[in-house]
Amino acid sequence: MHYLKGVRKIISLIALTAFILVNSVCAAPNHNSLRPILKSTITDDANYSVFRKGVNDYIDTHPVDPYAPLRGTPSLRRKTAELINSEILQGQGLQISSDNVTISLGTTDLLELLSRIFCNIEGAALKSEEKRDLISLSKRARPLYSQKSVFSRAGGMEEENPKMIVMDSLDIEADGLEGLLTQASEKGTIVVFLDNDSDRKNISRVYELLGKNKAYRANTVIITDISRRFGLAEYNVGAFVTFNKAIIKAYNAAAGGSIAAVSQNTQAGFQRLIESQLIPAIEMQKAKE
Repeated sequence: MHYLKGVRKIISLIALTAFILVNSVCAAPNHNSLRPILKSTITDDANYSVFRKGVNDYIDTHPVDPYAPLRGTPSLRRKTAELINSEILQGQGLQISSDNVTISLGTTDLLELLSRIFCNIEGAALKSEEKRDLISLSKRARPLYSQKSVFSRAGGMEEENPKMIVMDSLDIEADGLEGLLTQASEKGTIVVFLDNDSDRKNISRVYELLGKNKAYRANTVIITDISRRFGLAEYNVGAFVTFNKAIIKAYNAAAGGSIAAVSQNTQAGFQRLIESQLIPAIEMQKAKE
């Protein structure tokens, strides 16, 4: 009898030790193992050096890496907003705040999630493809949209009554943009712009129209693929801008049930990169003035 009690005690101690170890790993990962390693997909060594310094500085000053907020760290959201304001919105009467910015996974994963939010997925798996909700894609957006699910179907810009439109900023036609936003606003269609033009001309036009007509803001989402912008695609980090709190709420509900937030140390690295670009962007703007 005493022997059995001793065995049970040993088993309990082993179980308790295992529980503590597992929770220790989850709550406080080995930060040395999180230090980024140069991957073959990284195309900008200079940016990678800045990114790695930001990650390492964060790790060295945070003995425990808490779970990141679902919408991203407030500091990275704020710096992303500052970058957009300095590059695009100077003098346009429209300012982005951290409340308008959400940090997410990269473009392809984010589009997949948005399609699940805005398309009717109830019973979609049992519907034929032509009866599923339609997503219209501009030419350059088509390769980026991944139909991993059977919840929606993809089509071209010529198709009528889509639930969501995905427009690469490089495909924007200036004379048709306002009409697109007007029609989407009237029909309640979500328009997702992919911020991909390096000279910022087309995406600036989108923000200009959002500044002039508040009605357009309710249906518009603008995605920036942060990791690809800096040549660090391996990290798959994006951000999106919207003025519609209902869209943010829907994203939080969907993302919380399906994906993990981007780790805080990774966000610290991209924050350092954005800060390194903010100074020349602001100085350039001052020189223009």
